[in-house]
Amino acid sequence: MVDTVGGLTNELAVMLNAKPDRIALTKSVTESLNILAQGIRWKRGDRIILNDIEFPANVYPFLNLKKYGVEIDFVKSKNGTIDIGDIGKLITPKTKLLSISFVQFLSGFRVDLETIGELCSKHKIIFSVDAIQGAGVIRLDVKKYKIDFLAGGKWDLPAWVICS
Repeated sequence: MVDTVGGLTNELAVMLNAKPDRIALTKSVTESLNILAQGIRWKRGDRIILNDIEFPANVYPFLNLKKYGVEIDFVKSKNGTIDIGDIGKLITPKTKLLSISFVQFLSGFRVDLETIGELCSKHKIIFSVDAIQGAGVIRLDVKKYKIDFLAGGKWDLPAWVICS
């Protein structure tokens, strides 16, 4: 077990292939996602892609942006899974962010982060991942998967966020 903030961020950096100076500790994943949602300069008509089986902490921070004229597009799940083709169909020139859980909390479905990261990169979309259900159990690489914002936490450690 690490006993310093620096030790924790260094361990997370190695585990997730991130830079330690791009890692911050937060109280919860919900707080981390709220920091993301409130930290972007949104314009009326900007769009966010979510899905209909997300954990509420990965939905409500973005739904709150509707008061600023931000539109939310929901990918409809199929038998507890998310089809990448369905994500692609929702992308418009106004899509600014896509947020998704690495592992869905209800079904256990693990999304293909590499393919989604490529899709977001190609369209210049901010790629946000809630990693709490999979980080530390399944290998995660923020650089390889082109993740812009990763939020997670485990057990008795503080939550953390990585901005690449």
